[in-house]
Amino acid sequence: MNMRRLLSDLLSAPEYSLADDFSFPRGQLFSLEILIPQGWKVDLTQLGPDFRVPIFFFEGRYDPFARPSLIWSWYQTIKAPHKEFVWFESSGHFPFFEENRKFADELFQRVLPLAIDRQDGK
Repeated sequence: MNMRRLLSDLLSAPEYSLADDFSFPRGQLFSLEILIPQGWKVDLTQLGPDFRVPIFFFEGRYDPFARPSLIWSWYQTIKAPHKEFVWFESSGHFPFFEENRKFADELFQRVLPLAIDRQDGK
């Protein structure tokens, strides 16, 4: 994870205000103090393998927080009307920053068509 690039992208993103930029570190601290400890207690296998909605995994190959091998193993057990696993070969935990062009392309190519179909009642 390239923290310098992450912060540079955050500070230069036109969709974020100065208040958003200032709040970013607070959000990260909240995640470290509250969300991550609670997340360790969650057992996703308790949800069961059957989902009624499409499932997409956008996974960085070098993610140090959500180990790719565990995510892949869980993905293989899931049953859904549509499921896809997309690897980001040059990313860690933040493929939407680290490979932002590919991330956007994958969303448009894979997720958007399903969203349009659902909107049209298909």
